[in-house]
Amino acid sequence: MQYNIVFTVKFVAVFGAFLCSFGDALYEDQIGKFDWKKELLGRVDHAVFDSSVSLNKHGFVTTEKGAIACINMRTGEVKWRRILPESDRKITYLAHVRDGLVVVSSKGMARLWDSASGILKWEVDLSVAAENRESFIVIHAATLERSYSEKTLLVILSKTGLHTIAISLTKRKPEIQSVLLNQELTDGDHDKIFVDSQNGKIIHLQLQSGVRLEVTVYDADNLSSPKQVTISTSWLESLAMTALLEDDTLLYVSNDVGAIHLVDLENGNTQATVPLLRLGIKDPVTMMSSNEEEDVAVHGSDVILSHGEGQMSLIKITGSTVKLMQTKIIPEVSDVVFKQKGTEVYAYFASQINNVVSIATVNVKTGKYNDDLTINVTLPPHTGTLEKVYVNMFLKRNTPVGFRALLQTTDETVFLVTQPNRIAWQRQEAIASVVHATMLDLPLSDVDAGIEAEFEESGKTKLMEMFFKRVSAQGSQLISWFNNILRDLKEDTLFTHKTRDPLIQVEGLTRDPFSLHKMIVLVTKSGVLFGMDSLTGEIVWRYFLSQLKGRQLHFFVQRTTAHYPHPPQALLLGLDSSQSQPPIVLAVNPITGVVIDLSADFINLESPVIQAMPFPVPDNHHLRPLIMLDADLNIHLVPDTSDIRAILSELNLYMYDVNVSNGLIRGFSLSEKNSAQLIWSMHLPNTHKIIKFSGKPALEKVDSMGRPLADRSVIYKYLNPNVIAILSESVDDAVDRSSLLLYVIDAVTGAVIHSTIHKKASGPVHMVHSENWLIYSYWNAKARRNEIASFEFYEGKKQFNATVFSSFQTRPDPIVMQQAYIFSAGISCIGVSQTDKGITSRQILFGLKKGVLFGLPRRFFDPRRPLHATERHREEGLVQYMPEIPIPPELYLSYNLTVEGMERIYTAPAALESTSLVLATGLDLFFTRTQPSKMFDVLKEDFDHLLIAVVLLGMFAAALITRRMAQVKQLNKAWR
Repeated sequence: MQYNIVFTVKFVAVFGAFLCSFGDALYEDQIGKFDWKKELLGRVDHAVFDSSVSLNKHGFVTTEKGAIACINMRTGEVKWRRILPESDRKITYLAHVRDGLVVVSSKGMARLWDSASGILKWEVDLSVAAENRESFIVIHAATLERSYSEKTLLVILSKTGLHTIAISLTKRKPEIQSVLLNQELTDGDHDKIFVDSQNGKIIHLQLQSGVRLEVTVYDADNLSSPKQVTISTSWLESLAMTALLEDDTLLYVSNDVGAIHLVDLENGNTQATVPLLRLGIKDPVTMMSSNEEEDVAVHGSDVILSHGEGQMSLIKITGSTVKLMQTKIIPEVSDVVFKQKGTEVYAYFASQINNVVSIATVNVKTGKYNDDLTINVTLPPHTGTLEKVYVNMFLKRNTPVGFRALLQTTDETVFLVTQPNRIAWQRQEAIASVVHATMLDLPLSDVDAGIEAEFEESGKTKLMEMFFKRVSAQGSQLISWFNNILRDLKEDTLFTHKTRDPLIQVEGLTRDPFSLHKMIVLVTKSGVLFGMDSLTGEIVWRYFLSQLKGRQLHFFVQRTTAHYPHPPQALLLGLDSSQSQPPIVLAVNPITGVVIDLSADFINLESPVIQAMPFPVPDNHHLRPLIMLDADLNIHLVPDTSDIRAILSELNLYMYDVNVSNGLIRGFSLSEKNSAQLIWSMHLPNTHKIIKFSGKPALEKVDSMGRPLADRSVIYKYLNPNVIAILSESVDDAVDRSSLLLYVIDAVTGAVIHSTIHKKASGPVHMVHSENWLIYSYWNAKARRNEIASFEFYEGKKQFNATVFSSFQTRPDPIVMQQAYIFSAGISCIGVSQTDKGITSRQILFGLKKGVLFGLPRRFFDPRRPLHATERHREEGLVQYMPEIPIPPELYLSYNLTVEGMERIYTAPAALESTSLVLATGLDLFFTRTQPSKMFDVLKEDFDHLLIAVVLLGMFAAALITRRMAQVKQLNKAWR
């Protein structure tokens, strides 16, 4: 035991020193120069405003990503943000009370946050006392605020019971009371709860099979002696057409009967039945809106009915009398909101026609519309339709009230609109759901592009004409350089950096010499495309198509900016998950954001598209067409030309398809012009389901064909570009029977190159597949830890074919080396660095669940690492084996930043061989660059240019002096 401890201490010391040689940490003054972070929230589910002051400057939101945030209403910036655990991210209820911010999740976790600082004051898990914690679901919640001498009650309705939590700031454990229901509830469409602050009551409405409505009234203090009333409602389908008014009156509308019913909750008797025709309402009621406050005491006695073509009728109920106050036509109404502040009660009608959003205002007491309070704003182009409106009403001195509204659109954009007709700010929350990202080189400047054009026309232009063009281009460059010098002298910026990145000295969206400045194209789940400047993270362009929402989105770059004067082009392919709709095909200019819809060419497809891939070679216009394969094995090309069809039949291309739902893997031959042939298929066992598969990057650059060994021989890599790795997980999730099954398959022939099984292991799995190696992470259910499996494939010491790889050639099975390592941190995603020529050592990038972007050299995952390192192993560059992979903070690419919810890591090469650009997407967006082998091709920022200049001048002067002395010496020698 003593030997092991000493050995471990020595090894950790040596290993730590070895890690320092790969340190890629930042200096303090480098922070923010070439990296940036966007802090996002995601799609907003709930929003409330600070109710403690009249005109507050903070709003609070919760999102589908499990984020709880406080937003500055003046700037739109996030003041504080908290992220809930992954298992508890569906939020059911949000409210702001005098004690803080109340948040209730669907799993029964209630929390109270300090609204000013975001500090968690307490949390309560209601599912602990349930018989089955997994089935515990919260349906509704409400808060009962009473006088300052009494505690605020949080009322929660779950599927099995009613619960109250006394919110107290003095006690660390809030008081909890619960009462079980007679039967388990189904969903929120048939149940609602309200509170009555004046009488201290809790009211539960439950619609039973559309036949009767059961009203249960509880005492808020002890939940004892509930009073139950049953109301016959054979015409009521859902609680959406019900409203609970003051004086314990229930109103519901029945379109079948064509009447408004008023029911006394005390005894269940019907007070009045008023036909809709008597009120002048001839069409069926499509929407009913009333005061949505949880406290019945402030509900009032007014409702708004929507009917016909945008007709909005304000109805006032006095006792058993129903009166029509006013009807106004407001077309395309998407939301109606009641708000009360003091004695003022207003209703707000939000509508949208084209890109213009209007919010009309009516005084509920008088029934008059106030045109002075109406807001009309024009949303930016390519914005979704209005989905939800959150109104913040406040009292004013000149006019009775004022308001501002938080708008949420279907493209997950959040706007704050204020008077007079102004968009104060907007947040692009669709960026929090990125499904694909690509980094492309920016176009050249006009002068440089002119020189590039010479090479395009070299075969068509005469020699003298090319010479004069070159001289003209060089002259233009000289004039441009001189004008830039004069401009910098005039602006006194000659000796300052043009950008915040010292290596990028070209302003605007123009390619820099090192290609560090890129255009980032983001494709989001909501159907929004973004073009983003990699230098600052600012959005350059955006495009939204509502039909893309909910589809499987694939992005293919067909032509880059390297082929002037041809513009760059990419294709966005949107496939319907149900395979019932034709594909959506968009041609996108990734630099300018110009989009051309090509979907009309594929609207008559008889079968759905199952797979797509770019053409391996470009056409005469440097464009790589897209090959699409449908379920009937017909081939479709974008663009489709006879020349491309002819080339297709000559290339003998192959395509594979992995069906995750049924475990079917198939390979196709594209040897014919119009159709494909199935050449092999493989079906995984029914006991497993596919959870991950990965092929190698297309057109991957490999620096070396083999690895030198200590005996001066070479072991050659198995560089099969057609290899795909498929991981499946057992359907049985019991620990003793869980397993992971790995298949490494040649996608051309269907041959299984290697297979292995991990017993008592499960997902989530994250995989990286490149060159001749494969790395993936998984969960060891037996040891309860994350592990990383590493594989390398070699041909041996004899290379079979040094020029071209063919899957049909008979060759021996590759040598497989594998090893497993322990990884002590939770992993969210894995990536790998890319460089221009592939010479620089690869770096494995990890997105950790704790919000850290972390990079380690790939040699730490080498399966050949020896248990006892010798001189021979050190000569080969092998690190001594240690089961656990270290996670030193010096290798954090995100340094002290927390990047929440990382889901994917994208990399792109720069013109500098040492540098790889890294983009991490998820709830946050983080961009940086890494140098796996340090920056060996650029001088450091602190390089002493003055010293080297003095040394060079001194050496030049010394050379002149010694030359003169040598000449004098030779002359004197000749005279002797």
